[in-house]
Amino acid sequence: MEYNERMELVLGELIELLSVYDLPRNLKSEKQTKDHLELLARSVNKRFPNDTTEDHIRGTFERAAIELSSKRKSNTWPVNDLIIKAIDAAKGIEAKSEKSFDKTKALETAIKIFTGETGSDMFAHFKGRAHGQFNKGWIAKELMKAGLLRDERDAHWRGFDMSDYMSKVHSQRMTMDEWRNHIRIMARLRGVTEKEAAKIEVYGSELIQAHSDETLPIEVYEYKNKNI
Repeated sequence: MEYNERMELVLGELIELLSVYDLPRNLKSEKQTKDHLELLARSVNKRFPNDTTEDHIRGTFERAAIELSSKRKSNTWPVNDLIIKAIDAAKGIEAKSEKSFDKTKALETAIKIFTGETGSDMFAHFKGRAHGQFNKGWIAKELMKAGLLRDERDAHWRGFDMSDYMSKVHSQRMTMDEWRNHIRIMARLRGVTEKEAAKIEVYGSELIQAHSDETLPIEVYEYKNKNI
């Protein structure tokens, strides 16, 4: 993977990682935010080996997001040191044996949590992360079979650990919930209205490439085709 390609990937993953947190007050302009993220991306990039792959980077950030959210008690943007520590912790996470783990019971509990039978949807985005036993990729796959999740991307958005399925995640369409959040973040980073940010994401501009048609929410994609 070329350096520039890798940096672009790391920067994109950082933006996604931090999108659930409130922007620091000291970053008062789009340029300040951009400069801050690029500097952080360079530091994070050094944590990966030269032979790293796209799936390895995306998977590491997925695990880091879970690691970081489990340590945070506020919505403020974590300081750089905490982000680096989360990345390092994610790289060191090894799959644990599940021989003594009752998968049937875990799945039943996950379904109860997910459908609100326990009184709260622990998997809903921005409402906390489920316990590590209940946000695993294999549970998401079972929920997909049951029709409770649309696909791997929907599962990823809702907080499941989909680090083994990141290629699928990034090739699938966003849900409208993910799209609306994406537009809010892009508007804030670019210093424009959400309507203007959506237009740039859908149609592109002289400096910014349009979002891929293949990953636009189907509602947005159909609207775009009707208004070309």
